[in-house]
Amino acid sequence: MSVESPSGNGHEAFVRALTKHERVVRGYIRGAGIARPEDLNEIVKEVSLTVWEKFDQLREVEEFPKWACVIARYRVLEFRRQRYRDRLVLSDKVFDLLMEEALEESAEHEGRLRQLERCLDSLLPDDPIRQ
Repeated sequence: MSVESPSGNGHEAFVRALTKHERVVRGYIRGAGIARPEDLNEIVKEVSLTVWEKFDQLREVEEFPKWACVIARYRVLEFRRQRYRDRLVLSDKVFDLLMEEALEESAEHEGRLRQLERCLDSLLPDDPIRQ
């Protein structure tokens, strides 16, 4: 599914994609070592604004989670640079390893969510689990 401009029907596509994948992006940022809720929320907000501004550059909406996580990576790097004076900052090499692992975990999480949705879709409408 192609993405339209944010000023047109792309607005709905953006809201749907952000709503659907926000947990993946949030988990990716948390996996990068951003533990404080205030910092996490601030970075998520900045990522959301950036993906909105650049949404017309996204080719396929299915690519949204990975694309948003790449943007999140740069926001986390920026956040780390701003707080570099803190003595407990990880080296760039360790940070890159953590970011790679967080991206893999985000992809696994996304896959599990899709499997769960397929399982729920296969239930009969009157099944008590579904209600």
